[in-house]
Amino acid sequence: MLLRFRNAMIRAGLDPELDSQKVGVESINYLSKAYEKSIDLKIAAAEYGIAAEAFAQGLADAGGEAGQIKRRLEQGVLPREILEAEFKELIVKVSDNEPIDIAAAGEVAKVGGKSKEETHDFDLALTSDKNSYKVNDLPVFAIKSKEDCHLTLINVDASGEGTVIFPNKFQQDNLLPAGKEAQFPGSNAPFQFRLKDPGTETVIAICNASGKEADGIKHDFKKRQFTELGNYRDFLTRQIVVEGAEKIAEGKSGEKGKETGAAVPGAPTSDILSRTAIKLEVK
Repeated sequence: MLLRFRNAMIRAGLDPELDSQKVGVESINYLSKAYEKSIDLKIAAAEYGIAAEAFAQGLADAGGEAGQIKRRLEQGVLPREILEAEFKELIVKVSDNEPIDIAAAGEVAKVGGKSKEETHDFDLALTSDKNSYKVNDLPVFAIKSKEDCHLTLINVDASGEGTVIFPNKFQQDNLLPAGKEAQFPGSNAPFQFRLKDPGTETVIAICNASGKEADGIKHDFKKRQFTELGNYRDFLTRQIVVEGAEKIAEGKSGEKGKETGAAVPGAPTSDILSRTAIKLEVK
Protein backbone atom coordinates (compact mmCIF):
# COMPACT_ATOMS: atom_id res chain seq x y z
CA MET A 1 0.00 0.00 0.00
CA LEU A 2 2.83 2.42 0.88
CA LEU A 3 4.56 1.73 -2.44
CA ARG A 4 1.31 2.37 -4.34
CA PHE A 5 0.87 5.67 -2.47
CA ARG A 6 4.43 6.75 -3.26
CA ASN A 7 3.98 5.92 -6.93
CA ALA A 8 0.71 7.85 -7.03
CA MET A 9 2.44 10.88 -5.52
CA ILE A 10 5.17 10.72 -8.17
CA ARG A 11 2.60 10.49 -10.98
CA ALA A 12 0.84 13.52 -9.52
CA GLY A 13 4.07 15.55 -9.55
CA LEU A 14 4.86 15.30 -5.84
CA ASP A 15 8.22 14.24 -4.43
CA PRO A 16 7.52 11.72 -1.65
CA GLU A 17 10.94 12.44 -0.12
CA LEU A 18 10.06 16.07 0.67
CA ASP A 19 9.06 17.00 4.18
CA SER A 20 5.89 19.07 3.80
CA GLN A 21 6.47 20.84 7.10
CA LYS A 22 9.91 22.04 6.00
CA VAL A 23 9.25 23.11 2.42
CA GLY A 24 5.62 24.16 2.65
CA VAL A 25 4.32 21.46 0.29
CA GLU A 26 1.02 20.01 1.49
CA SER A 27 -0.17 17.20 -0.77
CA ILE A 28 -3.94 17.83 -0.58
CA ASN A 29 -3.56 21.55 -1.22
CA TYR A 30 -1.07 20.86 -4.03
CA LEU A 31 -3.40 18.40 -5.75
CA SER A 32 -6.38 20.71 -5.31
CA LYS A 33 -4.53 23.56 -7.03
CA ALA A 34 -3.34 21.21 -9.77
CA TYR A 35 -6.93 20.08 -10.33
CA GLU A 36 -8.07 23.66 -10.84
CA LYS A 37 -5.60 24.30 -13.66
CA SER A 38 -6.65 24.32 -17.30
CA ILE A 39 -6.20 20.97 -19.01
CA ASP A 40 -4.84 19.65 -22.28
CA LEU A 41 -5.92 16.72 -24.44
CA LYS A 42 -3.85 14.12 -22.59
CA ILE A 43 -5.19 15.06 -19.15
CA ALA A 44 -8.77 15.33 -20.40
CA ALA A 45 -8.59 11.86 -21.95
CA ALA A 46 -7.18 10.40 -18.75
CA GLU A 47 -10.10 11.80 -16.77
CA TYR A 48 -12.49 10.07 -19.15
CA GLY A 49 -10.51 6.87 -18.67
CA ILE A 50 -9.44 6.41 -22.30
CA ALA A 51 -6.34 6.97 -24.44
CA ALA A 52 -5.77 10.43 -25.88
CA GLU A 53 -6.07 9.19 -29.47
CA ALA A 54 -9.38 7.44 -28.78
CA PHE A 55 -10.71 10.47 -26.92
CA ALA A 56 -9.80 12.79 -29.80
CA GLN A 57 -11.39 10.46 -32.32
CA GLY A 58 -14.56 10.21 -30.26
CA LEU A 59 -14.83 13.99 -30.11
CA ALA A 60 -14.24 14.24 -33.85
CA ASP A 61 -16.91 11.62 -34.59
CA ALA A 62 -19.42 13.42 -32.35
CA GLY A 63 -18.88 16.72 -34.21
CA GLY A 64 -20.53 20.00 -33.26
CA GLU A 65 -19.49 21.35 -29.86
CA ALA A 66 -17.49 18.17 -29.21
CA GLY A 67 -15.43 18.83 -32.33
CA GLN A 68 -14.80 22.38 -31.14
CA ILE A 69 -13.63 21.06 -27.76
CA LYS A 70 -11.26 18.66 -29.57
CA ARG A 71 -9.67 21.51 -31.49
CA ARG A 72 -9.28 23.66 -28.39
CA LEU A 73 -7.61 20.80 -26.51
CA GLU A 74 -5.26 20.11 -29.42
CA GLN A 75 -4.25 23.73 -29.93
CA GLY A 76 -4.07 24.87 -26.33
CA VAL A 77 -5.74 24.19 -23.01
CA LEU A 78 -9.34 24.25 -21.83
CA PRO A 79 -10.70 25.63 -18.55
CA ARG A 80 -11.69 22.70 -16.37
CA GLU A 81 -15.20 24.03 -15.75
CA ILE A 82 -15.96 23.81 -19.49
CA LEU A 83 -15.09 20.12 -19.64
CA GLU A 84 -16.97 19.44 -16.42
CA ALA A 85 -20.09 21.17 -17.75
CA GLU A 86 -19.99 18.97 -20.86
CA PHE A 87 -18.98 15.74 -19.08
CA LYS A 88 -22.44 14.16 -19.01
CA GLU A 89 -23.01 14.78 -22.72
CA LEU A 90 -19.52 13.81 -23.84
CA ILE A 91 -19.06 10.62 -21.83
CA VAL A 92 -21.65 8.74 -23.88
CA LYS A 93 -20.13 10.03 -27.13
CA VAL A 94 -16.53 9.10 -26.51
CA SER A 95 -16.94 5.86 -24.52
CA ASP A 96 -19.30 3.05 -23.62
CA ASN A 97 -19.86 4.48 -20.13
CA GLU A 98 -23.14 5.88 -18.87
CA PRO A 99 -23.36 8.84 -16.45
CA ILE A 100 -24.78 8.30 -12.97
CA ASP A 101 -27.45 10.74 -11.80
CA ILE A 102 -26.29 12.23 -8.50
CA ALA A 103 -28.94 14.95 -8.30
CA ALA A 104 -30.26 13.43 -5.07
CA ALA A 105 -26.83 13.45 -3.48
CA GLY A 106 -27.07 17.12 -2.57
CA GLU A 107 -24.80 20.00 -3.49
CA VAL A 108 -21.35 18.98 -4.65
CA ALA A 109 -18.48 20.72 -2.89
CA LYS A 110 -16.69 23.37 -4.94
CA VAL A 111 -12.95 23.03 -5.47
CA GLY A 112 -11.21 26.27 -4.60
CA GLY A 113 -14.15 27.68 -2.63
CA LYS A 114 -15.27 30.26 -5.20
CA SER A 115 -18.17 30.09 -7.61
CA LYS A 116 -18.04 31.37 -11.19
CA GLU A 117 -20.09 34.39 -10.09
CA GLU A 118 -17.65 35.16 -7.28
CA THR A 119 -14.59 35.08 -9.53
CA HIS A 120 -16.47 36.45 -12.57
CA ASP A 121 -14.56 34.21 -14.95
CA PHE A 122 -16.01 33.71 -18.40
CA ASP A 123 -15.06 31.31 -21.14
CA LEU A 124 -13.20 32.60 -24.17
CA ALA A 125 -12.59 30.15 -27.00
CA LEU A 126 -9.87 30.66 -29.62
CA THR A 127 -9.13 28.15 -32.38
CA SER A 128 -7.49 28.22 -35.80
CA ASP A 129 -8.58 26.38 -38.94
CA LYS A 130 -5.51 24.07 -38.82
CA ASN A 131 -3.11 22.68 -36.24
CA SER A 132 -0.02 23.25 -38.41
CA TYR A 133 0.81 25.49 -41.35
CA LYS A 134 3.37 26.11 -44.04
CA VAL A 135 5.20 29.36 -44.69
CA ASN A 136 2.93 31.82 -46.56
CA ASP A 137 -0.26 30.07 -45.41
CA LEU A 138 -3.21 32.29 -44.48
CA PRO A 139 -4.68 31.09 -41.15
CA VAL A 140 -8.20 31.93 -40.05
CA PHE A 141 -9.09 32.19 -36.36
CA ALA A 142 -12.46 31.66 -34.69
CA ILE A 143 -13.20 33.45 -31.41
CA LYS A 144 -16.25 33.05 -29.17
CA SER A 145 -17.02 34.49 -25.73
CA LYS A 146 -19.61 33.66 -23.09
CA GLU A 147 -20.00 37.37 -22.30
CA ASP A 148 -20.10 40.64 -24.20
CA CYS A 149 -16.53 41.91 -24.28
CA HIS A 150 -13.99 43.86 -26.31
CA LEU A 151 -11.53 41.60 -28.07
CA THR A 152 -7.79 42.05 -28.54
CA LEU A 153 -5.76 39.57 -30.62
CA ILE A 154 -1.98 39.56 -30.32
CA ASN A 155 0.40 37.59 -32.53
CA VAL A 156 3.81 36.73 -31.06
CA ASP A 157 6.16 35.50 -33.77
CA ALA A 158 8.96 32.94 -33.45
CA SER A 159 11.43 35.67 -32.42
CA GLY A 160 9.17 36.88 -29.60
CA GLU A 161 7.97 40.08 -31.27
CA GLY A 162 4.35 40.96 -30.46
CA THR A 163 1.87 42.70 -32.77
CA VAL A 164 -1.76 43.52 -32.09
CA ILE A 165 -3.57 42.14 -35.13
CA PHE A 166 -7.04 43.07 -33.87
CA PRO A 167 -8.29 45.74 -33.48
CA ASN A 168 -6.47 47.45 -36.33
CA LYS A 169 -6.83 50.47 -38.61
CA PHE A 170 -9.30 48.62 -40.81
CA GLN A 171 -11.31 46.99 -37.98
CA GLN A 172 -11.44 49.35 -35.03
CA ASP A 173 -14.73 48.17 -33.51
CA ASN A 174 -13.61 45.25 -31.33
CA LEU A 175 -16.90 44.48 -29.54
CA LEU A 176 -17.53 40.73 -29.43
CA PRO A 177 -21.17 39.92 -28.54
CA ALA A 178 -21.74 36.99 -26.21
CA GLY A 179 -22.26 33.66 -27.97
CA LYS A 180 -21.47 35.02 -31.43
CA GLU A 181 -18.47 33.49 -33.19
CA ALA A 182 -16.19 36.00 -34.86
CA GLN A 183 -13.54 35.24 -37.47
CA PHE A 184 -10.19 36.88 -38.03
CA PRO A 185 -9.49 37.96 -40.67
CA GLY A 186 -13.12 38.34 -41.69
CA SER A 187 -14.17 37.27 -45.17
CA ASN A 188 -14.36 40.95 -46.23
CA ALA A 189 -11.17 42.10 -44.52
CA PRO A 190 -9.08 44.42 -46.74
CA PHE A 191 -5.85 42.68 -45.68
CA GLN A 192 -4.33 39.21 -45.27
CA PHE A 193 -2.71 37.62 -42.25
CA ARG A 194 0.19 35.60 -43.64
CA LEU A 195 2.65 33.34 -41.80
CA LYS A 196 6.02 34.49 -43.09
CA ASP A 197 8.62 32.50 -41.15
CA PRO A 198 9.01 28.91 -39.91
CA GLY A 199 8.83 28.25 -36.20
CA THR A 200 6.25 28.46 -33.43
CA GLU A 201 3.90 31.43 -33.38
CA THR A 202 1.56 32.23 -30.51
CA VAL A 203 -1.80 33.94 -30.90
CA ILE A 204 -3.23 35.43 -27.71
CA ALA A 205 -6.85 36.46 -27.25
CA ILE A 206 -7.80 38.88 -24.47
CA CYS A 207 -11.42 39.93 -23.97
CA ASN A 208 -12.34 42.80 -21.65
CA ALA A 209 -15.89 42.65 -20.30
CA SER A 210 -15.60 46.01 -18.53
CA GLY A 211 -13.78 48.20 -21.04
CA LYS A 212 -12.22 48.41 -24.48
CA GLU A 213 -8.52 48.19 -23.68
CA ALA A 214 -6.34 45.24 -22.67
CA ASP A 215 -3.03 45.36 -20.79
CA GLY A 216 -2.79 49.11 -21.20
CA ILE A 217 -2.28 48.84 -24.97
CA LYS A 218 -2.80 52.16 -26.74
CA HIS A 219 -3.50 52.37 -30.46
CA ASP A 220 -2.70 55.20 -32.87
CA PHE A 221 -4.22 54.13 -36.16
CA LYS A 222 -3.38 57.48 -37.75
CA LYS A 223 0.29 56.55 -37.56
CA ARG A 224 0.26 52.78 -38.05
CA GLN A 225 -2.18 50.15 -39.27
CA PHE A 226 -1.26 47.56 -36.62
CA THR A 227 0.06 48.24 -33.12
CA GLU A 228 3.54 46.83 -32.54
CA LEU A 229 4.49 45.88 -28.98
CA GLY A 230 8.13 44.96 -29.51
CA ASN A 231 9.44 42.02 -27.52
CA TYR A 232 6.28 40.67 -25.92
CA ARG A 233 7.96 39.41 -22.74
CA ASP A 234 9.52 42.83 -22.19
CA PHE A 235 6.17 44.49 -22.89
CA LEU A 236 4.44 42.39 -20.22
CA THR A 237 7.22 43.15 -17.74
CA ARG A 238 6.82 46.89 -18.36
CA GLN A 239 3.06 46.57 -17.97
CA ILE A 240 3.42 44.77 -14.63
CA VAL A 241 5.64 47.62 -13.39
CA VAL A 242 3.11 50.24 -14.56
CA GLU A 243 0.17 48.42 -12.95
CA GLY A 244 2.12 48.06 -9.71
CA ALA A 245 2.79 51.80 -9.63
CA GLU A 246 -0.88 52.53 -10.34
CA LYS A 247 -1.99 50.31 -7.45
CA ILE A 248 0.38 52.07 -5.08
CA ALA A 249 -0.89 55.47 -6.26
CA GLU A 250 -4.48 54.27 -5.94
CA GLY A 251 -3.86 53.14 -2.37
CA LYS A 252 -2.38 56.49 -1.39
CA SER A 253 -5.19 58.39 -3.11
CA GLY A 254 -7.74 56.19 -1.40
CA GLU A 255 -6.26 56.96 2.01
CA LYS A 256 -6.32 60.69 1.27
CA GLY A 257 -9.89 60.54 0.03
CA LYS A 258 -10.94 58.71 3.16
CA GLU A 259 -9.40 61.36 5.38
CA THR A 260 -11.15 64.23 3.57
CA GLY A 261 -14.40 62.36 3.00
CA ALA A 262 -14.24 63.10 -0.74
CA ALA A 263 -14.45 60.68 -3.66
CA VAL A 264 -11.22 60.13 -5.55
CA PRO A 265 -11.81 60.89 -9.24
CA GLY A 266 -10.08 58.88 -11.92
CA ALA A 267 -9.04 56.06 -9.62
CA PRO A 268 -8.17 52.98 -11.73
CA THR A 269 -10.54 50.04 -11.57
CA SER A 270 -9.83 46.35 -12.19
CA ASP A 271 -10.88 45.15 -15.62
CA ILE A 272 -12.81 41.92 -16.02
CA LEU A 273 -10.63 40.00 -18.47
CA SER A 274 -10.58 36.55 -19.96
CA ARG A 275 -7.47 35.26 -21.73
CA THR A 276 -6.52 32.30 -23.85
CA ALA A 277 -3.77 31.43 -26.32
CA ILE A 278 -2.87 28.89 -28.98
CA LYS A 279 0.41 27.95 -30.62
CA LEU A 280 0.85 27.45 -34.36
CA GLU A 281 3.57 25.32 -35.87
CA VAL A 282 4.83 26.84 -39.14
CA LYS A 283 6.99 24.56 -41.30
